[in-house]
Amino acid sequence: MVPRKSIKVFILIKNSKIRHKRTRIYTRNTLYIKLGTIGTTKQHDMREELKIEKYLVSKTKVLGGIAMKFVSPNLPGVPDRIVILNKQICFVELKAPGESPRPRQNYMIRKLRNLGMDVEVIDSKEGIDELLERMNDGI
Repeated sequence: MVPRKSIKVFILIKNSKIRHKRTRIYTRNTLYIKLGTIGTTKQHDMREELKIEKYLVSKTKVLGGIAMKFVSPNLPGVPDRIVILNKQICFVELKAPGESPRPRQNYMIRKLRNLGMDVEVIDSKEGIDELLERMNDGI
């Protein structure tokens, strides 16, 4: 029998307080599995969002456009991609299926729309197809 080992698992709470609990484990593999299950839903959502993002980039490239990654260190909440196709520009915020933008992202979306920019929130490959078809037709 493998001797029991005890570890402390630290969890960061939203209000920035750190709490801990003692967990008993038997092997390193068990520890890996236990820690690996923390946040799996979020990891799954991120993988789905990455699949949608890769689909946007590849479909835009096939149509002769570009989908540039938009990162602004001094301005949080900006959309994920800037799509340029057929002399049109659209800011695209990509989400996992069923997800919605965070409050800061909603603020930036409203701000860009108020400046007259086209901004889309897309959570599916079908949404990407509709956007690119509209941009390719020049509508």
